[in-house]
Amino acid sequence: MSSRRNLRQGVKFARSFKPPHEDKGESENLIPQSEPARTSRSKADDGGDTPLDITVFSGIHNDPRIDSPVVYGLGSYVRGYFPPDLDYIYFSLTYNGGGSVTVEEFYLKSEDGGIFWDLDLKDDKIRGYTLKAGHKLIIGFLRELLIRKIRWCYGVKDPFVFCAACNLRDGRTSFSNIFSIPLAYPANPLQDVELTKYRHFLDRRLAIYKKEEERILKEYGSFANYANLHKELGLHKTVDGWIMREWLPAATDAWLAVSDFNFKRDERFVFKRIGFSGYWELKLDKELLKHGSYIELRLSSLHSGEFKRIPAFSNWVEQDRFIEEQWCARVWDPPKKFKFRHPKPKREVFPCIYEAHVGIAQDYRSRTEKSVGSYKYFTDEILPYIKECGYTAVQLMAIPEHPLYKSFGYQVANFFAPSSRFGTPDEFAALVDRAHELGLAVILDITQSHSPSNTEQGLASYDTTPYFFADKDNQWGTRSFDYNNPMTRRFLLSNCRYWLEEYNLDGFRFDAVGNMIYVDHGFGDDFNDVGRCFYNEGGRIRTDEAGVLYLCLANALTKEIYKDSITIAEEFSGMPGISSPPGGGGLGFDYRFAMGIPDFWGKFIKEGRSVGTLWYEMINFRSYERSISYVASHDQSINGHDAMIWRLIGDEMYANMSVFTDSWKTSRGVALYKLIRLVTLSSALGGYMSFMGDEFGHPEWIDAAEYAHRQWHLPKRTDLKYHGLAQFDKDSLALAKGGDFLKRPELRYLDEEKRVLAFSRGDLLFAFNFHETEAARDLALWIPPGKYTELLSSDASIYAGHGNLEADGTEHFSAQEGEGVFQKITVYLPPLVALALKRS
Repeated sequence: MSSRRNLRQGVKFARSFKPPHEDKGESENLIPQSEPARTSRSKADDGGDTPLDITVFSGIHNDPRIDSPVVYGLGSYVRGYFPPDLDYIYFSLTYNGGGSVTVEEFYLKSEDGGIFWDLDLKDDKIRGYTLKAGHKLIIGFLRELLIRKIRWCYGVKDPFVFCAACNLRDGRTSFSNIFSIPLAYPANPLQDVELTKYRHFLDRRLAIYKKEEERILKEYGSFANYANLHKELGLHKTVDGWIMREWLPAATDAWLAVSDFNFKRDERFVFKRIGFSGYWELKLDKELLKHGSYIELRLSSLHSGEFKRIPAFSNWVEQDRFIEEQWCARVWDPPKKFKFRHPKPKREVFPCIYEAHVGIAQDYRSRTEKSVGSYKYFTDEILPYIKECGYTAVQLMAIPEHPLYKSFGYQVANFFAPSSRFGTPDEFAALVDRAHELGLAVILDITQSHSPSNTEQGLASYDTTPYFFADKDNQWGTRSFDYNNPMTRRFLLSNCRYWLEEYNLDGFRFDAVGNMIYVDHGFGDDFNDVGRCFYNEGGRIRTDEAGVLYLCLANALTKEIYKDSITIAEEFSGMPGISSPPGGGGLGFDYRFAMGIPDFWGKFIKEGRSVGTLWYEMINFRSYERSISYVASHDQSINGHDAMIWRLIGDEMYANMSVFTDSWKTSRGVALYKLIRLVTLSSALGGYMSFMGDEFGHPEWIDAAEYAHRQWHLPKRTDLKYHGLAQFDKDSLALAKGGDFLKRPELRYLDEEKRVLAFSRGDLLFAFNFHETEAARDLALWIPPGKYTELLSSDASIYAGHGNLEADGTEHFSAQEGEGVFQKITVYLPPLVALALKRS
């Protein structure tokens, strides 16, 4: 169907707009507050006075200023469980003349000439309504529903500037003065009409956060001062020597075993208990510890004899070269402290993120049986490559130390130590500094949801008690953190502060958020209804309020330390408010991962899906929720899964990826892979991410051994299709660099039979033909008028396409046909081809 048919019925557009009082200084910004009604003397079209005054005010449902009959439009009359503080916009019509007047029509008239008739006002309530002298009629709209209706129309500016108008049966028209309504509404879940049934959960979430925020700021002065456990505990060098503190409530004895003294007990290394708070302290002379010394914590408790632990705040932990199960902490005290030389890059409004694993980033041609990549190789070779590809941020997996390499870094045992598998702490710091020099932000993938059950390497049963952990099952068989425990919260918050300050990072991607915000970790639930975010299938409350509180605090702390930081939630349920500020009833993340999109693409490839379902999946997000869209992350290529392009082509990638050979399966797979990636990027509502190697269609899968590498040489070979895929990804990302991607996608065409989809984004126009055999000939697209220049075709020869559509700058001039603001252009789309055009 043509997008022309998608024009909302009842929305008409006038040729000009010259209401009275056009002075912009008199515009009114309707924000949710109880301001007094503002009166403006209305005038007729001919400039003469009319006795019908129209004033506008915003307020709550059943606002106390309402003293006359009310007619509600757009389904805005609510009762029962709806919160009384939902925002309304009211239009008050007062007749001050003699006799009476009869209302014919009520509508809104925009500054640029649009007339909005379709306000769902019942004819029997408005048309023919008679106002006698001194009487008043009020017309009310829920702010969100009114703004949603306005946003449906293409080209409406934000803020929306308009006046209210009323046609009378005697031929006169009355106008209000000019008003302005911001269209970015609702701004948080508290303003979301669709969530009013669950408002008590949101109100409670806000109240719990506010209470804890007030306590922390009163007692500590700032979130950073509260998150200073890593400065109070752990090993620190002083002017006179060393001081080490540990929190061991159940310990009866504690001492430090040091390699320089053959790990034998020495009274100089015995801790002393500090009061009854569970703290233990050790003071040492300078010469007793040196850079590189191996250290272990030896403990005794009422529940156990002597046992050993790696100190909880160790910042350098190393695996034994010969006995893989053996780990030991080391003293990090280099003679010259690393200094960061390059400032953090300016935060991107639409981040393009490159997800990477330093160990797996090793080159295929130089790997050995048990080798892994290094910080230095990643710094020297991979970071410049990421920059060249056009990405603006790198998201690093597996940096905090983890004993099991094949966990891909998601079972962290040592939370303050960058993994020594890849190099030294200073080499990791140099990686971050080099990224900043290149203009790349560095986002750390951290797991603060759970920790492995390992005792000697990690925190499990640290002092023979549950310590930081709760009796809560999860899908990994590990220990889940107890966020009700204040020491747990301080430990994890200190961990956030440590990485931000010690390594100058730009933000975090929090893993497994579902295990933090749900008492049942939410695993196995399809969350097909928003109510499932608050109740399980048995009707029991499932929200883990302590976990939600912790994440609110973590995000507040991160922003306090670095206001332009980025925080992302790996969250699959669609919990409302994930990317809204805590003060608005949210959790405070900047973005959430759109985890449903890669799942959709997996089903699309395996089973097929309709184009309408595709469009729905790409844009199915609340207006105030910002998301990171992606075709695949590491999740789609590990634990027995294949890379997305491998699912399309399979073993033929070994034989038919040369530009000189082809097959139907390979040709179809390469073409469809480009469409999948471009439609995901071009419809993304916040940002975009790609896993390393996917930009050029890296074949196969990932594991912790034989396939733990990347074939970086493939995109460099111009005789292979990988080169064309890499160039297509680079040129696609270039489209996201302007301001067009700050605007929401607007549907222009969708046809299930033809399998064609088209949408605009600002001045960019994207058209996709998902049909595998039929071309879309003379495809008519109804769009805002202008000249449209072809910028990018997925079928171009340089992108490993067939060259049937090269997008060589061909220009399309829109043509007027009939009335309306939209005009028509006609394009040609071969099968499995996408086209991007720019309007000027």
